[in-house]
Amino acid sequence: MKRRKFLLGVGSAAAAGSALIGSGAFSRVEADRSVTIQVAEDPNAYLGMDKCRIDGSETPNSSFAHLDDLGHLKIVMDPENPTRDETPLGKGVNSDSTSWFHNVFQLCNQGKEDACVWIEDDEDWPTVGDAANGVDGVDPEDRRVDFYLGADDSQSIIGKENAIGIPLGECRCIGIKTRTYGLNARDAPKLLEDLDNEIQINADVNANCTTEPPETITETGRLSLAYEDLPREESDWDYNDWIVDIFGTFNRCGEGGTGGVSRFQWDIVPQARGAGDTHKFEFDFGCSGEYEVTYYDSSGNEQGSSGVTNFSGNAGTVDITIWDDTSKVLSDLSNQNGDCETPNEWAQLEVRFDECCEFGTFNGDFETHGDDLPFNPILDNTGSNSSVKVEKGDIRLLVVPEQWEWPTGGEHIADAYHNVTRDSDGKPEFPSGWQDGGVDANRVTSCNFEVDETDNSIESS
Repeated sequence: MKRRKFLLGVGSAAAAGSALIGSGAFSRVEADRSVTIQVAEDPNAYLGMDKCRIDGSETPNSSFAHLDDLGHLKIVMDPENPTRDETPLGKGVNSDSTSWFHNVFQLCNQGKEDACVWIEDDEDWPTVGDAANGVDGVDPEDRRVDFYLGADDSQSIIGKENAIGIPLGECRCIGIKTRTYGLNARDAPKLLEDLDNEIQINADVNANCTTEPPETITETGRLSLAYEDLPREESDWDYNDWIVDIFGTFNRCGEGGTGGVSRFQWDIVPQARGAGDTHKFEFDFGCSGEYEVTYYDSSGNEQGSSGVTNFSGNAGTVDITIWDDTSKVLSDLSNQNGDCETPNEWAQLEVRFDECCEFGTFNGDFETHGDDLPFNPILDNTGSNSSVKVEKGDIRLLVVPEQWEWPTGGEHIADAYHNVTRDSDGKPEFPSGWQDGGVDANRVTSCNFEVDETDNSIESS
């Protein structure tokens, strides 16, 4: 296959450049007979190349991928990127750093047979070298530029030994990693100058590789959280002011599903009783990525979506607001002891992390006040003339049993749960196994709902 240009350099305050990757055939014909070969634009060629799409939607990093005037796929990471006016796009990758770009472009097998695909290795492929000295986790032999499968940077596709299988009619997205240690914007180097700024993509139906997709381990679980929404000195400690049941499905990445979480989808079913105040319900995470929240009414009808939105994952920031006003959820938040009130709506949250995130699933026991939760579930009551903002680790947050029996309105949890006691200030104390000591049936009620997977409606469980 003909080699194509791949230019990537350090630009003003950041690395900048462009990539040009061309199409080619992966079958070889030697015969004295008439052969007609049609040259197609990259998306339509036998080895199709285009923007990465997952579940039919372009990924955020696919904004770096474009077709040039000849229909060749071009990766543009410089000020010439056509989308710079549409998004707050920078001028290139950061200098003196490692940068990951998951799911940038895709390779599609549009030929006649299953095929193995890889990027040709070269003894002159530039490495970090002495610039790795003193940089944690960076080796002198690490490549300046690497190409990897999807969002799994542990699975390079450089070298025939790293060939990935693409079954006939399927596509695989490719990510790009850069290491710019020892480089700065003033030098403005091209990261692949030692290869004449060219790479070669190979596809071969006779090579050895597996056409099985990379192993993804899917885990499911449920987490239930209950909140007290008043200041500590004013609380009645009934923990029924805001309750959410979260039904989670997690995709783990890496070999054997040990590389963290790449994606999750949560069904968030809210409940409350006797709250009185309205609140915001929010999450923050330790990793960055993109999310979309889709809302359904109690009958399962879709009510709208947040759209795909990026979040930073910076510590102390609110990444995702699920409800900015919890009065949308229940018609009567002040309902104390009546029948269980079906929520007006529930939310489905889908998160895709930019890289495999060390993010725990719901399989396991969490501490009573959620100190060890892998995310921060925030109930913000500051909009109700209150200073209360309940976060993980706060005594006003409880990780509760799946079938949570709520104390009725105004009932102190120490009166409802036999194992819970009070301290000298009247605040509850929760010994180990507090959930297992039984309840006073006259002081609790059970209101539990879940999503019916057949029609997305909410049903009592």
